[in-house]
Amino acid sequence: MLDRADLRRAYRAEEEACVAERLEQAAPARKVAGEAAALAIDLIEGARAQTASGIDAFLQQYGLDTEEGIALMCLAEALLRVPDSRTA
Repeated sequence: MLDRADLRRAYRAEEEACVAERLEQAAPARKVAGEAAALAIDLIEGARAQTASGIDAFLQQYGLDTEEGIALMCLAEALLRVPDSRTA
């Protein structure tokens, strides 16, 4: 627990000393951020290096920016609306 004397000392501390202490405290966070960024880059590059297979390859071939892709999406939506024997 922080008592009043500690609070006064912290309040009246020199700015340069406070800044130096905060920078020292922040150093591990900068290191972790750098490691996280490096890991993110590795994961993204790994994901991009994998070749698409199955449904992923199909969706890449017929994206929604093509007429075929839009037609397939319309067909899929229509099939969802057709009742089967259990839902009729």
